[in-house]
Amino acid sequence: MGWTSAEHRGATATEHVQVDLGARRAFSAVTLWPRNDQAADGRSFPADFTITGSDDGVSWSAPLYRGTGHGNGQAVHGPQTSAVPGSAYRYVRITATKLGLPVTEASGHVHRFHLAELDITA
Repeated sequence: MGWTSAEHRGATATEHVQVDLGARRAFSAVTLWPRNDQAADGRSFPADFTITGSDDGVSWSAPLYRGTGHGNGQAVHGPQTSAVPGSAYRYVRITATKLGLPVTEASGHVHRFHLAELDITA
């Protein structure tokens, strides 16, 4: 199914997901696949987010990419690719600072950061 953050009652929240590439690797794009299953349906893709890199998992770079107003208030479907030219890091972090549209769950309407898949490519 993918990855799911904690629930939030409003869209203004900070959540992040990060990956360890195992060694420092050069990459030029990060592709995020929104969850499009019945629970998420592309609604929980972040509206505002950054992509940063780190060699030690502690100190993070300035944003390699900054997405603002992504999806324009609509559900997001299919791969969302962000170019990050000239990047080489061991760790990659995607930090959402404004979550997407709410989803309906047993606890009511909540905001989450959902991803089906995350690809980092050279």
